Amino acid sequence: MRQTRPAEPSGGRRWPLAIGLGLLLIVLVNLAFIYVAVGVQRDDPVAESYLTEPR
Repeated sequence: MRQTRPAEPSGGRRWPLAIGLGLLLIVLVNLAFIYVAVGVQRDDPVAESYLTEPR
């Protein structure tokens, strides 16, 4: 008698792909936040008194 494997549910191979796509989405969102925080405005304006007045 020949043994056969039990049938896998339809989502049996979907969850690794879903986890990978979720992690990729997280990385892309983090890169977008870094771009906005660092890349858009290079230097923040500094009040002139901060540079000239003694502390």
